[in-house]
Order: sequence, then structure tokens, then C-alpha cells
Amino acid sequence: MAQTCSVPVFLALTNTIFILFLQQFMLLLIKDLANDMSSPKVRQSVIKGMTYLIKNCPRSHVYLKQILPKLKDVLFDSNESVRSAMVDLLFAVKSIKTIHFWSICPLEDLLHRLARDKKPVATKITQLLFNSFFPLDQDEDAKLG
Repeated sequence: MAQTCSVPVFLALTNTIFILFLQQFMLLLIKDLANDMSSPKVRQSVIKGMTYLIKNCPRSHVYLKQILPKLKDVLFDSNESVRSAMVDLLFAVKSIKTIHFWSICPLEDLLHRLARDKKPVATKITQLLFNSFFPLDQDEDAKLG
């Protein structure tokens, strides 16, 4: 009898430990590794990992919606490949109905980068913004109104 009662307690404890581990792991990624100034490859890998989660793990979207805005400063990274990876992440988010890419990186920040970034990143930002703010399937009055 005691054995059957302890199984749910063990499962609940295991689940709690896993959640705490996951929170600490994500904190390490977001706070430390995404800002690791010694290696642009590390920063780029963190962003690519988040992109992978968005594309392949739908159950992660609720959690990622809360933590992805903490990455908004990556859009201003000194390394072009890191900034490009960030725009790729925003593209991945754009396909998710429950997360808006502008809640991660505000429109003002995107426009700032568009005006100042190199052509490859600026082109990606243009493509990201174009259909969102200039929908092709609407008439001119709806677009301008």
C-alpha cells in the first residue's frame, strides 16, 4: 500500500526537479551565454537553439513567449551573424500565432537596425516587416488607413 502512494509523490517531485532544472538552464542561456562577449559563435548558437525550439517544440511556445523578450538586445549585437540569427528567430516567431515578433523586438528597434545595418541583415528585416505591415491581400485604403 505504501508503495502505490509513493509513486505519485515521486512523479510530482521528479517533475518539479525537472522544471527547476529547465528554468536554471534557460536562465544560463539567456543571461550568460546569449551575452558571452568572448565568442560570437556562442551567442549565435543560443539564438539558433531558440529558433529550433520555436520551429520544432510547440509545447515550448508558452514558456518562450515569456523569455524571448529578454533577448531583444541581441538585435544590437556587434557581430553581424548574431544579428542575422536574431532576425531568423523573429521569422520563426512570425509563423507562431501566439507570439508576436514585435513583442520580442519592438518595431522602433527593428527600424533602427534597418536604417543602420549591413545589406544582408537589412534585407531580412525588410522581408520580416513587409507582409506584417504592408499586407498584400488588402486594398489600398486598408493598407493606408
